[in-house]
Amino acid sequence: LHHRSILGEPPIVLLDDLPAELDSRHQERVLRFLDGLKAQVLVTGTHALQSEVLFHVEHGKVNAQDPH
Repeated sequence: LHHRSILGEPPIVLLDDLPAELDSRHQERVLRFLDGLKAQVLVTGTHALQSEVLFHVEHGKVNAQDPH
């Protein structure tokens, strides 16, 4: 996967509802792959994943949460 941008900065990868589309084994594989890209990654979903940072959005308010 070639991911260099025209500006020379890392890309932003957006994945919508990853937990609904993949089982846990394949989610893990995708997340490991994305970790190696050195890109900003945003994953949306209705189920929590292991993550560096977790944001909870409810009624238009965004709150950072400790995922551990």
